[in-house]
Amino acid sequence: HKRNIEVYAWINPYRVRSSNDISSITDDSPAFKYIDTDTLYVNEGIYYNPAKEEVTNLIVSGVREIVTKYDVDGILFDDYFYPDLEVSRTQYEEYLKNNKKITFNDYRLMIINEMVEKVHKVCKDNKVLFGISPDGNIENNYNKVFADVRTWLDSDKYVDFIMPQVYYGFHNETRPFLKTIHEWNDLIKNKDIDLYIALAFYKVGSIDNYAKTGKLEWQNNSDVIMKEILLSRNLKQYKGFCLFRYGNLFDQALYTMTTLKEIENMQKIVK
Repeated sequence: HKRNIEVYAWINPYRVRSSNDISSITDDSPAFKYIDTDTLYVNEGIYYNPAKEEVTNLIVSGVREIVTKYDVDGILFDDYFYPDLEVSRTQYEEYLKNNKKITFNDYRLMIINEMVEKVHKVCKDNKVLFGISPDGNIENNYNKVFADVRTWLDSDKYVDFIMPQVYYGFHNETRPFLKTIHEWNDLIKNKDIDLYIALAFYKVGSIDNYAKTGKLEWQNNSDVIMKEILLSRNLKQYKGFCLFRYGNLFDQALYTMTTLKEIENMQKIVK
């Protein structure tokens, strides 16, 4: 803060481990008591089951601890919510016994929305901002992790800002950058919500096989990030951009032949 830098706490709300090594969870972890219960889901990683009330309470209390004990300016959630398409099926079936009939997809969207709304209220009560950095592919949010971005951006109950991970080049065959950022801007119906665009600096100089026919764009050009910043500024809700990730910017061991040129081009427009 002395250097005019705002500090946001970045949280993966449901992820306990990136690996599936249960033995790495020690008895001082809040997840320890849930080992071998349906509150923890173990597959390629270890995750909390979002449909369990104690999980929502744990996340909300964790956020409350951060915003009350530390001088942060805000909270930012990562893009991981539901870890698997089958998690919470038991809770869904129980829900149907006493509530209106909804689809399993709608149930999971509802569960995440309830948690997000509670976290936003804690942040608002403590006068800090709350935002989420969802998958840049809008449909992935609905089909894979059940992040209801349309509802969030149409209300004042869920987020103060959104930071979609638009990790695409202009020639990405599936999700071209320019089309994608306009889709995100158009989703924001609550005009008080700010839009930050997360950009894929880690792809500079590399081959992007996910881009299909556009896979060589990042390797053949050293001004992709610069152009993405410039074009993002035309969006009505645009507030700024961020770069993923820090190491690719400052660790020379990770530099490619185009990294320094991309940094040089970027600096021309941000100074």
